[in-house]
Amino acid sequence: MTDRRIVFVQAGDYAEAVHRFAAGGKENYYAQKYTVDYVAGLASRFSAATVVTFVRDMAYEKLPDGVGAQGVLLYPPNGPARHQDMIRAVEKLDPTDLVVVAPIRPLLRWASRRPIRLLPLFAGSFHAPGLLNRLKHYLLGRLLNRPAIRWVANHSIAAALDLARIGVRREKILPFDWPPVVSPAGYDPKPPPTSSPFRLIYVGILSHDKGVGDLLHAMGRLGSCALTVIGAGPDEAEMRAIAASNGAADRVVFRGKISHDEVIAEMRAHDAVVVPSRPAYAEGIPMTIYEALCTRTPVVASNHPMFLKRLVADRNALIFPAADPASLAAAVERLRAQPDVYRSLSANAGESAEKYLLPLKWHMLLDLWLRGTPEADEELGTFSLARRTYD
Repeated sequence: MTDRRIVFVQAGDYAEAVHRFAAGGKENYYAQKYTVDYVAGLASRFSAATVVTFVRDMAYEKLPDGVGAQGVLLYPPNGPARHQDMIRAVEKLDPTDLVVVAPIRPLLRWASRRPIRLLPLFAGSFHAPGLLNRLKHYLLGRLLNRPAIRWVANHSIAAALDLARIGVRREKILPFDWPPVVSPAGYDPKPPPTSSPFRLIYVGILSHDKGVGDLLHAMGRLGSCALTVIGAGPDEAEMRAIAASNGAADRVVFRGKISHDEVIAEMRAHDAVVVPSRPAYAEGIPMTIYEALCTRTPVVASNHPMFLKRLVADRNALIFPAADPASLAAAVERLRAQPDVYRSLSANAGESAEKYLLPLKWHMLLDLWLRGTPEADEELGTFSLARRTYD
């Protein structure tokens, strides 16, 4: 066992997932068990492995798999961010290796000034509007360029390029992806549906920036459509009110959170997957799109900048201007009314899914970074934006 102490700081609630899996529960999202099992393996390789969630307060707990877990509610709903509380919690764990799975600038700055091996490992973009946000992104870019931070990883090529846009040096940026947990090989292309209603599905956080309100406003124009909404979020009450105010409440079903297996089955059972995110939402690229392509269910998506490296209008998706319910409704109506378009999107989905994922997978990235040898560093470098051409 190596005398090293690794700490992950992330949104994901590792302790909840471990207890759920132990009780026979299923994954909530793509590759969740893959990541939980990987971290559990670190507990046998390191003198300590701990996951700190920033979505709730939680006293330290040693889990059955040997991993420690605790929590600091970093962004309370009615108060300022608790950066110092998070820093104190991490400092007490005395990490030798720290993986920060969000652009938490004060924590990254603190760690970069100490003898800690630090890996920023993101899954998002930096397009939030406004002068203050542009300043924050500029300062983040400067921070990530510090010599103490050797690598900066981000999920998907578009999100990795967004790091370069805010000033991070390309030779430091590692685009990564998840393994192919779902595959298009198990699904045939779909024929155009002939029955009514035309069934739409949304999977994700229920918030305005994710475009859920836009989708529900569009439902007021789509009398021949039904919508299933899967997920939870801070704006759920408002979303239900929008559905009611548009006369669509009887055609919209809010399912809440369901298992990942059920999500895949529901995508396959529906006629189209809608991904309406606004640019203000810090998408990397949602695995929802990949899952829809794998199930060969046509995608109707906004023109969020992070989507356009993987989605091509009229080839593997119908694209509409974000935050425009009328255009969203028009895209759905076109898909419903034009069987040739539907047939083409479903037929092309499998090929698009096969080309979707990047070569550097999450576990490969962490294995090489944790190894920390010159050879491992050189291998990581071959995946950087500066040394590899990505489609």
